[in-house]
Amino acid sequence: MSASTAPAGSTAVSPLAARIAASAAALDAGDLPAAAFEKVGVCLMDLIGCAFESRHLPWSRQAEAIATRTADGATVIGSPHAVAVGDAAFANAVMGHGLVREDMHPGSISHLGIVVLPALLALAQTRRVTGREFIAAAVLGYEVGGRVGRAVMDSTLARIHRPTGVTGPVAAAAAGARLLGLSIDQTTNAVALAANTTVGFNQWAHTGGSEMFFHPGFAARDAVTAVRLAALGAFFSPSALDGEAGLFASLGKRDRADGVRLFDGPPEILSVYHKPVPACNFPQTPAQAALRSKAGHVAPSFCCTYIAVAGSGRSGVTVASTMRSTSAAEMPALSKAACAAFVARSLVHSSAAAMRRSRMPVRERIHSSVVSTMRSRSWFVSTRSGT
Repeated sequence: MSASTAPAGSTAVSPLAARIAASAAALDAGDLPAAAFEKVGVCLMDLIGCAFESRHLPWSRQAEAIATRTADGATVIGSPHAVAVGDAAFANAVMGHGLVREDMHPGSISHLGIVVLPALLALAQTRRVTGREFIAAAVLGYEVGGRVGRAVMDSTLARIHRPTGVTGPVAAAAAGARLLGLSIDQTTNAVALAANTTVGFNQWAHTGGSEMFFHPGFAARDAVTAVRLAALGAFFSPSALDGEAGLFASLGKRDRADGVRLFDGPPEILSVYHKPVPACNFPQTPAQAALRSKAGHVAPSFCCTYIAVAGSGRSGVTVASTMRSTSAAEMPALSKAACAAFVARSLVHSSAAAMRRSRMPVRERIHSSVVSTMRSRSWFVSTRSGT
């Protein structure tokens, strides 16, 4: 926010995009904790694993099919062909999200890795960069996405807006600008344009549409485009994030922008966790509770679960994408059935890896005998609105 637009009584500060750019320039990889370096490696391997696992799925095939082959572009994970840089970022992000088991940053309600890392992988193939530079850029991307997301996202907004589509473009643009060594002004421009490209609504959860898989693809490609345009000298509104008609204002959170500070605590990437169950965030708690029960040697057929579901308003998120014939009215019950399905599969399989290898269709999971038992022995209680 510029001094001219600062609320009465507040201390004038630079626009948020400029502050992000200054933090990006000041970041010294040598100051990052070893845990952050290690976490980038884990997140990158997780992305690659997710992409390979989902290559056979329709949205992954579709994303790769529209990529334009070039002589000197970037590669799609698992493919030997070079494609346009933006197309590679798009396809890799879609594949990374293909099984909905990618990394999760709870504070921003976002899957930052499936936007930040595909953008960096694509841009890294446009010039020579070191592993240290890549890691610093990745940590910065998670930091920006995490802090912006903490400031703007809440359960009310997340019912409509896809959090990853809000945080991802800005995070990946900051990361990409850092990776390519852009100036503070250029980085400000990249972040500002990225703020104009936020993407994704949650109507898919009510209809079973597949757009959710493509949201991170657009976010990653838009971030790459923003960085490349900024590198060529394009100018964008420095106050695109926190101005009177900027991103924060559009979400009703303009008053939160001044409080966004990077690296004033542990790096945000250290808050990221990796899902033990291949599903969206909705069934993770009951499924993890089931895994703990299994560790305590509780037999699946006798397991009785009490599942507190935060955010029943997002019912259907778990299975909507594969239940295209299901009506909106049926989604709440179906979502509860899906939770029972994932709980049951968690109990039946000895590890998350084994569960990922299971290709039982969701319809069969919901109607299997084990799942039926779980449904009859489970109580679902909505505790609060959320995701």
